[in-house]
Amino acid sequence: MAGFPAELGIAVLVLADEIGEVREGNAMKAIVAASAILIFLLPSAQVAAAGVLVVVSGDLTRVSEGKYTYTLGLRNEDVSESLLAWQLLCQIVPHNGSNGLTFLGVRQPVNYVFDAESMGLAVSETSTPTSLTISDVANNSVSVATTGTNLLQLDFDASQAIGQFDLVLVPDMDSGSFWLSDQYNSYEWHIPGSASGVVSTLSFPVPEPSQFTLMLASLLLVLIARRTRTLR
Repeated sequence: MAGFPAELGIAVLVLADEIGEVREGNAMKAIVAASAILIFLLPSAQVAAAGVLVVVSGDLTRVSEGKYTYTLGLRNEDVSESLLAWQLLCQIVPHNGSNGLTFLGVRQPVNYVFDAESMGLAVSETSTPTSLTISDVANNSVSVATTGTNLLQLDFDASQAIGQFDLVLVPDMDSGSFWLSDQYNSYEWHIPGSASGVVSTLSFPVPEPSQFTLMLASLLLVLIARRTRTLR
């Protein structure tokens, strides 16, 4: 949402979705929707959920030369409230001596949790090639299935990547990651496996030389050897 912080953008969309209620005389519902803005801006006022929505790690898949994709799944563990909106901060953190991996973009995955209810994925204006804040709002809240749904597809440009990189999903609201229920309660994501939010370590070894490159190198060595003998 250009010109707005992503968390405020979600709240505005939620509010806009309820403006029609005022025209129909249901001012109370619009007031409740307006309070969602405070929920996004004051994360300290959040309540604890009875269960958790778990972001499930996936596998890195090669799409084409230098292009890879990674799908994040979603699992519902005893959450009864429906999902109305979500936001997630994703980061690429290189290991020592590693460099070159960047985000290429984001897409709705197969079996996307919002499916046809999605207003469309939005990337915050504060995002960088190695840090993305992504969000979406549903036209109508969605009950999250126990398993079988996906949250996000991340695309990577690895054409210059060498080394190992941690894919980090920042789970806490202070960093801008949360989900909003149909009751306008916002909750933290559950990221299993690591307190730091690391869901996977992506590896890109130094490319091995091709057969053509090896052939050229061999030919060059032969030419150098012949040239050396000629000079003698």
